[in-house]
Amino acid sequence: MASFASGDESNEMEALLRARLRRFYAAYQPEKLEDESHFDKLVAKVGGGANEKKNSQLFSMLVKKYGPEPEDELEAASEDDAEEEEEESAEDALRKRLERFYGAYQPEKLDDPHHINKLMSKIGDATNENKVNSLFGMLVKKYGPEPDEADENDDSAPMSPEAALRKRLERFYAAYQPEKLDDPKHINKLMDKIGDASNENKVNSLFGMLVKKYGPEPEEEGNEGECEEEEEEEEEEPKEDEYGLGLPRVLYCPVDGLPPEYCEYGPSFDEALPWLAKRCPDLVLTTKSGATVEDYALARKAGDLSLDEDVGKKKNKRGKGILGKGKKKNKGDAKVTIEAVKRGKRKFVTVITGLDACGVKVKKASKALSKKFAGSASTGKLPSGLACINVQGDCVYELPDFLVEEFGVEKDKIFILAKKKLSPAFPQ
Repeated sequence: MASFASGDESNEMEALLRARLRRFYAAYQPEKLEDESHFDKLVAKVGGGANEKKNSQLFSMLVKKYGPEPEDELEAASEDDAEEEEEESAEDALRKRLERFYGAYQPEKLDDPHHINKLMSKIGDATNENKVNSLFGMLVKKYGPEPDEADENDDSAPMSPEAALRKRLERFYAAYQPEKLDDPKHINKLMDKIGDASNENKVNSLFGMLVKKYGPEPEEEGNEGECEEEEEEEEEEPKEDEYGLGLPRVLYCPVDGLPPEYCEYGPSFDEALPWLAKRCPDLVLTTKSGATVEDYALARKAGDLSLDEDVGKKKNKRGKGILGKGKKKNKGDAKVTIEAVKRGKRKFVTVITGLDACGVKVKKASKALSKKFAGSASTGKLPSGLACINVQGDCVYELPDFLVEEFGVEKDKIFILAKKKLSPAFPQ
């Protein structure tokens, strides 16, 4: 089909064609630029430049004869500027991406601008996706999953399971062993053991081991106050069953699924102890020498294992057995012994024996000692069968005066055991 154009349009097309031809010959045969008749012949062959098909055929012949058509200088300059802008935008995006990554895992490295520059210089071309992906693959393997841009700008954006698990582990070790946070490999090893962070069974098993080793898991800072208020409200409001019969709802331990009174008989008592200490601190443990949950937890934390001895055997109150009546205690032979026992590197537990032989009730004495020294005081039995009281801390030299004033124990019956030597607390 022939193409029709107005006079002004045809003149404009002819001028564009002449300029394109002159640019072509300026690159390959500049001497022909002086011969205007040569360009008149070429323009006449294609019909004045209005037919694009003929124009392309003409330049195909010229390219085949001379070489590729030279680009327009203005167009080339604009393309170069666009490429430079694209490279600059790619570098800015890469720098922001690196800053976001280190801001999540090692923000202290952002204080050194040379660190980011070194990483970018290793890549060289920021538009090279292979090199960029290789770099971030190494960073993810070393630190953890790359934080999303949404997480940086929106605090309410949901975290990935890996990021949530890492944050939970960091919060746990920050409460018990903050020095381990200096070594990022420690957290990475724990996460490698789990493998899939969305596997709740593996995650709960890991934190069960950590709770058993260190203590209860610390709550998130922002939700701690809200959780306490909710717990107080729940305790104040009477709970009724779902059928509206007005019956109280039974409280069950989330660890072993048992009521608190039966947790001590279950297989997971050690794991349930932090929850019991928080919800039922005054609960009496019949298998732990009658100590309360709070006293037992403090004794375990202090390294005192005397309460774990089985004291649930039935006792004959009258002292009768196969051999007949047991021997009555002679108060004249009673002796109260005080000894400081080391538990761990810097912790001590003061052990008191012989108070029952002086007519002092051991349980009442333990409560009075707990109030006096503002610490845990639990009752138990030594392997020899003697009743004892374990007081948290070293209070050997404060106890004798307190025993005399509070319980009326005679001074000549109180002795201090130190370095395997027994010496009177009140030397004459």
